[in-house]
Amino acid sequence: MIDLILGAGKSGHAAAKLALKLGHKVYLFDDRAENLLPLEKSSTIEVIPSITRALKILEEKVDRLITSPGVPVSHPLMKAAREQSKPIISEVEFGLTYLPGVKGAITGTNGKSTTCFMAEQIL
Repeated sequence: MIDLILGAGKSGHAAAKLALKLGHKVYLFDDRAENLLPLEKSSTIEVIPSITRALKILEEKVDRLITSPGVPVSHPLMKAAREQSKPIISEVEFGLTYLPGVKGAITGTNGKSTTCFMAEQIL
């Protein structure tokens, strides 16, 4: 499997490490170059420095696009992946796929911390 990870924040780095652990080839792109710096020296993750190169790699080499939750659907890589019928999954979905056991999620705008605290006490 060849993955292109779009978004190189903390969760993008974690997704890249998981993909490597699973034996995948990993490309990493972020619109903000400073997010790419911690991984530039890695010999196993290929950091893509430009959107032009990222679009070319997506078309020619990549099996799926793994995106950070904050990336808008209008991003050029998201558009290109849809046009090429490449699977697009979030980093959360990618990580949860390999997490054993029962999973639950608490989402929303208000009250997540309180609800998580209450759920922890119950469980």
